[in-house]
Amino acid sequence: MDAILGQPRAIDLLQSALKADRLHHAIIFHGMKGVGKFTTARSLASILLCHDARGGADRPVSACGACRSCQAFRAGSHPDDHVITKELSRFSSDPAIRDRKLIRIPAAVVRENLIGPVNLAPRLGRHKVFIVDEAELLDTVSQNTLLKTLEEPPDGTFLILISSAQNRLLQTVRSRCLRVPFLPLPQAVISEWLDGQEHRLDAAQRRWLIDFADGSLGQATTALEYDLHEWAAAILPALDGMADGRYPADLGRDMSDGVDRFARRWVEAHEGASKDSANRQGASILWTMIGRYARHRIAQGAAASGADPIAAESALDPWLKLIDSIGQAEHELNCNVNLGIVMDHFASMADRGFRSVSLV
Repeated sequence: MDAILGQPRAIDLLQSALKADRLHHAIIFHGMKGVGKFTTARSLASILLCHDARGGADRPVSACGACRSCQAFRAGSHPDDHVITKELSRFSSDPAIRDRKLIRIPAAVVRENLIGPVNLAPRLGRHKVFIVDEAELLDTVSQNTLLKTLEEPPDGTFLILISSAQNRLLQTVRSRCLRVPFLPLPQAVISEWLDGQEHRLDAAQRRWLIDFADGSLGQATTALEYDLHEWAAAILPALDGMADGRYPADLGRDMSDGVDRFARRWVEAHEGASKDSANRQGASILWTMIGRYARHRIAQGAAASGADPIAAESALDPWLKLIDSIGQAEHELNCNVNLGIVMDHFASMADRGFRSVSLV
């Protein structure tokens, strides 16, 4: 673990606990996506599983990198290293679980990959580590299944829950864990990372990407790999057109097609990935893109309107309604409404919001 991840407070907390040999057995790493939570969890797991981890007052605790455990960890074959993800549903012994859409982590996956192995003795050392990625996707039954293990795990067992939405975790789960916050990364970290990439962006694209990343190196990586600046250039001007009284008939279809293209590329690049889950990720990216742009236009409108409340209301109201429409669209998608229908409805709500102002 290294503060170069841009999370010095989280790293310092974990290092202090490791040096004092007082690391809590159940931990929640929480914060926005792409800020180093999973990377830190993997680094912590390597230290806990290492046979000769060392540190000192003036240097951080780290894995030795040479012992049998470190070699197995590096090869991805460590028997005491367990990562639980929604994709494990594909390997469930229950055919009904294997055939489900990969949008939740069902209790069967938790029982097979955590509750069962957690009671077995470590095979390579004295510790076992279980990392639950996207822990907010645990359904209520799954979370309740975890409670006893979180409260009284077998000796030498550590559980790390990674979440970008810890409010979706039950209070009974959160209360049993040490919560370690991960903050947005400084823009300088994103900018420095961009300097080392082969992609070449012009100044406007670079500014857009850094703003879109909003402190998340993961979002910056996704934006660069999937050319999200091109997607933004295709979608966002349509919103400005609405503000000027031009209403694109195909906005819903264009948004749906963009999400579908992103999802297909994602599935092609990630073995075992779910198209349904990738659709949701693409839609989330689109909402983020539109939401940030709407807030930008709200700030512009507020500054331009000055002290005139009527002018301010006229300038801001459609963009505020647009943000509300994002919430409605997210709710519809979470209720498994067809993606195309969700996008068409969103475009229709945006259309009505802008028309209502132009008719005043």
